[in-house]
Amino acid sequence: MKKTLLIISMFFLTSCTIERIETIETPSKEVSQSYTIGKINNFYDIEITELLTILKEGTGVIVFAYPESPYSQVAMTILDEIASKYDLEKIYYFDPTEIREENTAEYQEILTILDEYLEKDSEGVKKLSVPNVTVVNEGSIVGNHISTITDEEGNFLTVLTTSQEEELRKIYSSMINKLFMCEGTCD
Repeated sequence: MKKTLLIISMFFLTSCTIERIETIETPSKEVSQSYTIGKINNFYDIEITELLTILKEGTGVIVFAYPESPYSQVAMTILDEIASKYDLEKIYYFDPTEIREENTAEYQEILTILDEYLEKDSEGVKKLSVPNVTVVNEGSIVGNHISTITDEEGNFLTVLTTSQEEELRKIYSSMINKLFMCEGTCD
């Protein structure tokens, strides 16, 4: 009888644990429905509290983007290719539209963390532009790239030539390589 209870208890505990992991670890529906990406979706929605934890002490690739941005559309397609190339299991996806519009405390915290990587808008105020790809290793930012590629005048492009696409691939690859090379030693 004790063996039966133990086996039944273990079954229920295992079943609950597996179900819980599956509900937490599902790829982003927004990304798969709103961007042109491959068959395997490695983009995972992340909540603001988890995002801040990764920026402060975690490790991973974060992309700030939103579907209405033509720059995000270009970047997400190329970032998806690079994720496949490097067998990245997870890229954290966060749409900052709401927190940016409301200028929340969390948004201000992101601005503080990413300060040296941000550009100023026409009024001289730093803001989180999209897309913004940030690579973090144990709370240290080891790579950051805003938008896509610029033309000769410094304007970001939404339509890229083959060589410009390759340039963006190299930028993302270089950033992700830093993540693999760090192994806990990057600052």
